[in-house]
Amino acid sequence: MFSPVGAPRRTRSLQVAPLVSAASELLASWIMATLYVRDMPEDLYERLREQARGSRRSIGAAAIDILQRDLGARESLSFEEMLVRSRAVRKRSRAPVGGKTVAEEIREDRER
Repeated sequence: MFSPVGAPRRTRSLQVAPLVSAASELLASWIMATLYVRDMPEDLYERLREQARGSRRSIGAAAIDILQRDLGARESLSFEEMLVRSRAVRKRSRAPVGGKTVAEEIREDRER
C-alpha cells in the first residue's frame, strides 16, 4: 500500500500464536494407532518401497494408502441389500429420458 511521505504506515500484524495453539490442540486430539509388521517378505517390502518412492511418499504413507483403498472401499452388504441396489440401477437404466424412449428420440431426430 502506498503512503505519502511522512504519513504513518499502517501495518497488519498476524497473530500466529493462537493459530499454532489451535493446530497443536487439534493434532493432539487425534489419536493414531501404530501398526508394526513382523516377518514381512523382502520382495514385498521392496515393492512397497518402490511404490512409495514413485509417488514421493513415505513407506508408511504408501502402506496406509494401500490399506485404505483395499479395506476402506469394501462395504459389507447382505445379499438382499445388493439385490435392492441392483434392481434400482436396472430400473434407472430402463427409464426413458424426458418421458421418451431412445427409439422415439432417434425417430424424431431422423424426421427433422
